[in-house]
Amino acid sequence: MYLPENASRLDDERVHIYFDNALRFIRRRTDEYDLIIVDSTDPFGLGKLFYKRVLWICYNALHEDGILVNQQGSPFYQHDAEAMQRSHQRIVSTFP
Repeated sequence: MYLPENASRLDDERVHIYFDNALRFIRRRTDEYDLIIVDSTDPFGLGKLFYKRVLWICYNALHEDGILVNQQGSPFYQHDAEAMQRSHQRIVSTFP
């Protein structure tokens, strides 16, 4: 391990790392996860075409009280701030 103070739990039996197409992988899961962390392309341009679908797939893969963490751009730039607002609206419409 390069950073044992940050990665010391990778040897925990509860941790599993998969190298796969994330969308294909998560699509096959239903009610399995407590937490999903998404670090995908920014949800504008081509990314916005599939963003809503990704949210629904993650929603289905999470337990009822599961948490989605979603990477976003920087709110300090107008274009990114507007994209973040649109993303937030999509998230709110997907997750009750």
